Amino acid sequence: MVFTIIIISCHLFATTNENEIETEIVKINYIGNNNINAKKINKILNVRIDNTKKYKDGFNKRLIKLEEERIKYLYISKGYMNCQVSDSLFVNSHNQLNIIYKIREGEKYLLNKLPIIGNKVLEKEDILKILDLQFNKYFNIFSFKDKLKLLKNKYGQLGYAYAEINYEMNNDPDLEITIKIDENEKYFIKDINISGLKKIKDSAIKKQLNIKSEDRYDLGKIKQSRRRIIELGMCNSVNIVPENRNIDSQYVDLHIKISEALEHRWDANFGFRQGRVEFVNHSYLFSQIDWTHKNIFSRAHRLSISSSINLLMNQIFDLKNTQFSYDVQLSYRVPIIWKYHLPTTISLYQKKDVYSPFNKIKIDKNDELITKGLSVLSNYKPDRKFQISMGYTLREIESILSQERSELQNRVSIISKYDNRDNFLYPHNGFNIRLSTDFVNSFEGNFSQYIRWEMSVAKYFSIFKNTVLASRIAIGEIYNFSEYDPLTALFRMGTETSVRGWTQSIGDEYLTTDSLTVYAGYNEVLANLEYRIPLFWIFGAEFFIDAGQLKNNFKDVFQLNEYYISAGGGIRIESPVGPIRFEVPFVINDPSGKKKFGDQTEIKIIIAILFAY
Repeated sequence: MVFTIIIISCHLFATTNENEIETEIVKINYIGNNNINAKKINKILNVRIDNTKKYKDGFNKRLIKLEEERIKYLYISKGYMNCQVSDSLFVNSHNQLNIIYKIREGEKYLLNKLPIIGNKVLEKEDILKILDLQFNKYFNIFSFKDKLKLLKNKYGQLGYAYAEINYEMNNDPDLEITIKIDENEKYFIKDINISGLKKIKDSAIKKQLNIKSEDRYDLGKIKQSRRRIIELGMCNSVNIVPENRNIDSQYVDLHIKISEALEHRWDANFGFRQGRVEFVNHSYLFSQIDWTHKNIFSRAHRLSISSSINLLMNQIFDLKNTQFSYDVQLSYRVPIIWKYHLPTTISLYQKKDVYSPFNKIKIDKNDELITKGLSVLSNYKPDRKFQISMGYTLREIESILSQERSELQNRVSIISKYDNRDNFLYPHNGFNIRLSTDFVNSFEGNFSQYIRWEMSVAKYFSIFKNTVLASRIAIGEIYNFSEYDPLTALFRMGTETSVRGWTQSIGDEYLTTDSLTVYAGYNEVLANLEYRIPLFWIFGAEFFIDAGQLKNNFKDVFQLNEYYISAGGGIRIESPVGPIRFEVPFVINDPSGKKKFGDQTEIKIIIAILFAY
């Protein structure tokens, strides 16, 4: 039988072009998998019955060999270091392919002893903390090698640029690993040399460095300097390597190798986007053209002109409920201000936003907000996860919500963000925290004088391998120092990114100068919980519950009957630019009494770059 399978398999791959066939996979079997079940193995494979019925460009032996390596990697990561995997293929009379993986697991290796030799700078306890190994637990060689890189980086941060770390292990399931460390000497920086520059000045690059001559060699600062140079946006690649090592003087040079990018760039974008229009979320069809010069004065300063035209909508395909908006902006970006690494952008802009603070379905001219002005924005970003933005804007606002229809304002804003999500579009783990504060006052009269702050915390939990529990809590408050309500700044709530089930804003009633009713609030409390499940291919399902409250104070914050609450489910399509969501929200509670329990007005079609939060 085995001989027959081999003969058929050889014939199969010998008679096809470049070892390719067009066939249907009907069965995948495993032999010898005593400690890891087939379900867990299936999850890591790309060649599956459920999503690879046929291969458009044919099927080849190389794909199966790659799957063998994935199975072997899984077993080795679970401690089965001597695991072996082989395959057998069988094609029946209907040209249907059966795949058999034969697994020889071997014994599971458990870490028993970990002697460390040669460490003088770092104590053994510090090294064990970095390695984060568990004794008498299965040993993951791949994770161990990654942790050794972290240990080497730690030595590099302390100045030991040429520290060598090796290990030896016995071939016994009761595993003993000996780590041998040769720390060498601590080194200092002598010269910093830059190569590859054609149009950028050396001084523009050196300003991005937080390490200089005579400093101790510090791998952490070197990596941060490299990131800063890359963030200039003027380099295709940046590498910083030590060279010219002098053992006697314990000095080493740094060589910065740079490949420059093109100075000029045109960008044209077209598609769907989800965003914020003056505190109200929306979806829109957009077209955008940008021109950028990335190296003004040969100092990596950036000049850009951006223009966009947007078609805003509450429901895609609801063309009667749409309106155009636009945004034109001229910006100049300086990477260094006053010797500090605070990339600063100065912008002149004019834009027309569309939003709907009124409780109605149709968007009309009452929903226009035209702003134009001058803004200065500086960013402080010590690492990839944390960022603080500080800005000043001199702006003119034209809106039916303004007391005099047109108002000249000062605005000072501070925004801090912390984002350690594992994936920007489809997060499974991590936090996304945002805190913003605005200080606003009018130049003339006493129309707008207020402080507005808002904080949101989103947390993502990976419940199973691919299912995600996403949660968010947001809270905000406005301190008003004017006799007039700041209607352009009051919190709004509703639509697809806050409390689904209410198309327009919810909250208390406020009157404009034309006696139009605005639904908004001085205080905001919002909570969302969503369970996201993969179905098949690019399709997924989601179940959610939303709750929100807009009031003049927080006295009803613990009164559940004072919250607008909705729940429901939907289908998600995972596209390369973000999820396309088809959702059906149902009303659970409406404090205004306008909607009853179980009401569902329409199926919301939401096209977005990001999840609802």
